[in-house]
Amino acid sequence: MGVVREAEQVVLARGVAVKQLRHTDDEHAQFALLQEALVTGRLEHPNIVPVRTLGRSEEGSPVMVMKVIRGTPWTAVIQRPHEFTELMDGHDPLACHLEVLCAVCNAVQFGHSEHVLHRDLKPDSIVIGSFGEVSLLDWGVAVLLERVASLPLPLARDISRIAGTPAFLAPEVHRLLGRARRRVARAAA
Repeated sequence: MGVVREAEQVVLARGVAVKQLRHTDDEHAQFALLQEALVTGRLEHPNIVPVRTLGRSEEGSPVMVMKVIRGTPWTAVIQRPHEFTELMDGHDPLACHLEVLCAVCNAVQFGHSEHVLHRDLKPDSIVIGSFGEVSLLDWGVAVLLERVASLPLPLARDISRIAGTPAFLAPEVHRLLGRARRRVARAAA
C-alpha cells in the first residue's frame, strides 16, 4: 500500500520517515493511511513509533511523518542470529529474544488499553535498534475492541474480512477459516 522514505524536517533540522501511498488515486488506500496515522499517533508508547505530523502530498494524498526508526527487523535476528552477536552484546540469545518479546507485549498491552487491536503481529513488524530499543510498527489494519469517539476505525466484532499475514494469524482465525472452507465445500457439493 505505502512506501516509506527518509526526509528532513527542515524547521527542526532532523530526519523523519515519510509514509506515502504508492498509488495516490486509490481512495480506499488513502482512508487506510489516514486510519493508520490516527491510530499510531494516538498510541504514545516507547515501543510504538511516534507520529510527528499528518499532511498532504503535492497531489493531495495523505502523508504520515514519523520518527525515523533505524535497526534490524526481528525476522533477520531470528533467522541469522550468528550475524547479530554485536546487537545481542554477548548476552544469551534466548534472553535477548525474551526481552524483545516483552517489549512487544508491552506495546500490544498498551494498544489494548486504548481499545486498539493490531491484527498483524509478526517479526517483520518489529525493529530492534542498535541500543536495544524495540519498535512495533505497521498498525495499518488495526481495529477497535470497543468504540472510541476520536478514532474512525471499525470494531473488531464487525470485521468480516481477514487481515494480516497468513502465517502469523491467530489460531482462532485459522479455525474460522477452516470452518468457512468446509461450509463452502459443502455448499459446492
